[in-house]
Formats: sequence, structure tokens, C-alpha cells
Amino acid sequence: MLTISLTTLLLLPLTFGAPLTAPVYLAPIKRSEALNARAVADNAYIIAIKDNTVDPANRGAWVNKIMTNAGVTLSDDETNSLRLGWNETIMNGIAGTFSAKAFNVIRSQSEVAYVEPDYEMRISETVQQDNAPWGISRLSTGPVSLQGQDPLGLQFPYFSDSTAGAGTDVYILDTGIRTTHTEFGGRATFLQTFGPGVPGQDVNGHGTHVAGTAAGNRVGVAKQASIFMIKCVADDGSAATSDIVSAINLAATRAAANPTRPAVVNMSLGGPPSRALDAAVSAAVAGGLPFVVAAGNETQDANNSSPARLPEVITVGATDINDRIASFSNFGNKVDVFAPGDTIISASFQGDNLGAVLSGTSMASPHIAGLAALVMGQSGKLTPDALATQIKSIAVNNAISGVPGNTANVLAFNNAVPVDQLQQALASLGQTGAGTVASSTAAAAAATTSAAAAGDAVQDANTGNGGRRGRNRNRAVEAEAFPLD
Repeated sequence: MLTISLTTLLLLPLTFGAPLTAPVYLAPIKRSEALNARAVADNAYIIAIKDNTVDPANRGAWVNKIMTNAGVTLSDDETNSLRLGWNETIMNGIAGTFSAKAFNVIRSQSEVAYVEPDYEMRISETVQQDNAPWGISRLSTGPVSLQGQDPLGLQFPYFSDSTAGAGTDVYILDTGIRTTHTEFGGRATFLQTFGPGVPGQDVNGHGTHVAGTAAGNRVGVAKQASIFMIKCVADDGSAATSDIVSAINLAATRAAANPTRPAVVNMSLGGPPSRALDAAVSAAVAGGLPFVVAAGNETQDANNSSPARLPEVITVGATDINDRIASFSNFGNKVDVFAPGDTIISASFQGDNLGAVLSGTSMASPHIAGLAALVMGQSGKLTPDALATQIKSIAVNNAISGVPGNTANVLAFNNAVPVDQLQQALASLGQTGAGTVASSTAAAAAATTSAAAAGDAVQDANTGNGGRRGRNRNRAVEAEAFPLD
């Protein structure tokens, strides 16, 4: 103890006698909170100058002086990049591209309030498509109903932001995809196949149809989003839970490797309650990856289905063109939002320019996955909870007839244009019967002929699967394909 005390005493004079150095001032770098913010160049900055410190008429002389004092010479490119003439009442500062040395010199000046990367901004405008299927059209007409129209037509208007989901990734866990289809324009990638079935191909049609609705050029919601297909559903439409978990693992791993890029997972599948499947989805969501899930087609409470019963996913029920809950759609307090899912036209697996009609909550879910891509394409990456909140906050309430009392009456809407523009567009296309939700939902039109009518060959039932296999959430075998152009 004595030795330790003596050593401490001997060190004290050395500690207190050390010379003190004044800290060097460095102006703060103000970076955007948006995860997808990108500067025009890595070394491009805006320099905010404190008021009454630098003569606005002599900013160039100030730059020359501080660089000379620091022994730094600006290159010709740096000199030519300088923006020095801003009116101080608009922006008291300068901008340019700077080497690391020059940048540090600027940051160390007491006259500098802060520096900010010269962020890239993009124009954003609403675009109108006049040859869309009713499903994506209804997503953009919100308070204006399409009741009484022919769901098999391709004459509907679709409004969306011009960014169209660019810079976002949509992971689809399904039966595969026809990547060469003209709807995808080179934006679709077949990642991997888990389980039985023809590897790297869609010979069922469900996955191609789902992908087309999420991000097809004509029939899709987010027309510039990137599509990543992970085949985990066999060619007969069934899937082992272990194969689905493998697909979830791959999607989550890829998304985590690029944490600033917005991504969403679409699962147009499900089955009986499964702790293992729920745990995998929950873990991926907790890691920051949003999941959009079909509610199921058993006309029962979605609480009876995995992963639709999870509160952290966006569970989607289905509606028809008359704004009624689809006859097959699941319901209950786990359903977050409804979207078109009855008689939906999308891409066919049978040819590169062919379309097909399917019905089911499988078809409703990709409308919301596409909407998620649209939202994050504009706002940047969002947490799963923030994304769900945003989608529900812009939706239309109490627009759907036939919704059980324990189910949120929420119809998805992208909120792209005002009501008067919607009504004008529908009238110009000859859809004079379209009215606002308030009037049209009061008297629902007669039932439309559905590709999911009773007796169709494929019923999305979970019985007989021994609790081990899920199924796609569509109700009809794909009908004969037809040209989309």
C-alpha cells in the first residue's frame, strides 16, 4: 500500500504540470436524417457562415486568405466549383467541392456556423396512366369509387408520384417469377429456390402475378422498384415452413447488408398458426425489414393464421371493385388495411407479354407492398412501424361495405391527387358512374363475376396440411392468358 501511495504522489506533479492545449474549433457537419440522402459528390459541401463575420462581397478573398494562412492551395476544379455570390438574406454562405485538407481548413474557421453535404434533390410530380387495371387504379382513387365498372377492363386511370418506387427493393416470397416478362423491364431478379419445384422458374404463375401487381410497368403499383424473387413455394402452391424460413433468412440477410436502402417483403402465403414461422418473421421485422402479408381466404379471423396474426406485420384483406369486402377475405383485429384482391389483372407466367386474372388476398397484399415502395421511394427508408402508420394514415376510412364490426374499415390509398382531379379523370374516360365513397358505399352494386367464384379448383384451405405446410393466398387456378398490349 505504501509503494502505491508513493507512486501516486510522485506522478501528481507530472500530471498537473503538463501543458494545456486549447481545443481546435471544428464547425459541425449537419447530415440529413433520411437514410437514402445522397450528396451530388462525396466532397461537395455547403458552408454556412455566421452573421456579421465575413463580408458577403468579399467571400472569395476570405477563402483565399484562410487557405494561404494554412498553406493549402485550391485546385482549378475546386476554384471553379465555388459558389460565392449568394445574397446573405437568402443563404449566408458558400458552396463548392473541396479536398480533405481544404475542407478541414474551412471547418476550423470560427466564422463557419456549420457545413452540410450538398444533397441531391429530385423533381417529383404526379403522373397519370390511362390503361391500368382496376386494382391499382382503386389504390389511387381513394375517396372516388369505381363501383359498377368492369373489373376485366384495362381502361382505368392510375395516379402516382413520378418517383414510382425507384431506389427501393421488393422481396417476394412465392412460386417464382418470369423475369423476362415485359412488365419487369429488367428490374426483376430471381435470387434462389428453396424446396421442391423447378429451380429458377415459375411454373405455377402465382409469383409472377404477385410481382406484376407490386411493381409491373403497366399493371403494377411501384413501376420503378427492384424486384427480388425468392422461390419457397412448390409448383403445386404448397410450401414447407422450413423453406419459407429459409427465404425469410435470405431476404433479411440481403436487406441488412444494405441498411440505408428501403426494402419491403411481400408474403402472399400463410397457413395454420406456427410459432417457428412467426418467430422468423418477427425477428426480421425487429431487424428493420417491413413485411406485408396476405390475411388469408378462409372467411375467418386472421388470428387463426400465420404469419397474418402477427401485430408487427401489415396484414392485408381483400375488396372487390364495388368496395365490398371480398367474399373470401379473412377479417378481424389483425387486419390492418384492405386493398383490391378480386378479379385482378396482372402478369402471366405463360408469356413475356401476357396477362392473367387471379383473385385472393394474395392479390391484395402486393398492392400494399407496392404502396410501401412508393412511400419509401419518396420519404426514404422507414421503420416497419413508421411505414405501417404512414400507410394507414393516408388510407380512406369507412369506404368498404360488409366489414365485420371487429375489423378496421380501412381502404388503402396513395393520396397522389385531389378528389376533383380524380373525378375529372374518371369522367374523361367515360366512367361517369363513379362517385365519391360516401354516396357509392351506401348502395353497393350487384356482385361482379369473379375468377374466385365458388367451385374454383384451388381453394386456399389449410386443412389437411398437418400444420406443416402453408399455401398461396389465391383462390383460383390461373385462367387462360391474354395479351396485355
